[in-house]
Amino acid sequence: RNQANLLIEQIERSVGAEGKVLFSALHPLYCWAVVHASWLHCRFAVSNGETAYERCSGKQYHGKICWFGETCMGYLRPSAKGLPSWQRGVWLDKRQNNDAHIISCNGGLFMTRSVRRIPSPWILSEVGNVEMTPWECSFATLGSRLMVPKRVLKPAAQIVPALPPASVQPGPSKL
Repeated sequence: RNQANLLIEQIERSVGAEGKVLFSALHPLYCWAVVHASWLHCRFAVSNGETAYERCSGKQYHGKICWFGETCMGYLRPSAKGLPSWQRGVWLDKRQNNDAHIISCNGGLFMTRSVRRIPSPWILSEVGNVEMTPWECSFATLGSRLMVPKRVLKPAAQIVPALPPASVQPGPSKL
């Protein structure tokens, strides 16, 4: 949790809001910070001379990562010719099984193997648009397409008619 708080504080400082709380613990970005902090811990925290990743895989991690919350460009296969193939989004994490980048854009998520960094990576409006939490999508179905969250309608309040009072009838006595 402390490392997740540090990741959120890094974003707040980078966008120029030092000393202000922009993202509370209830914001989806904080949930992603907790997930990414655990990913970082497994890859880079050394214990007994090696990291947890090294103990499991037998080799050091050499993958490339972006800063958490950094705005970058991710490759998203276009659904039709002529559409842009690079989408701007917020870098959130990497998957453990295939080392793909998880990027949030337009209120949804997508995974990609290719990212490009941009000259001005800290854009507050982009970071504030992260809407999906890690548990709102299944990473098995995420793939390389944009996954938009389901819009769940809240149930409308309905008036329930009052029940007529029940008449009490004496039952047979048990002696």
